[in-house]
Amino acid sequence: MRPVTHLHPKRFDAPVRAHISARRKQGGAEVAKLMSCHIQVTENSAEVCGSISLQSRTTAYAARLVQADGIWKMLNFRVF
Repeated sequence: MRPVTHLHPKRFDAPVRAHISARRKQGGAEVAKLMSCHIQVTENSAEVCGSISLQSRTTAYAARLVQADGIWKMLNFRVF
């Protein structure tokens, strides 16, 4: 897994970087398998959700992105 420092503030809002940093501190670098991914896009925003498999556990994720000046930025990201 890449270091949190690779998540550039121009593309990843502060709460996203904080959430990922906290998850990394909980249990190291787990390998996740993408099970499903669903995207709903509007003119300037997108909602993404789906499921991932972490070892023997399947869990959900969700994200919200907005587009400004041609750049997509992730405002929220959660793994449940």
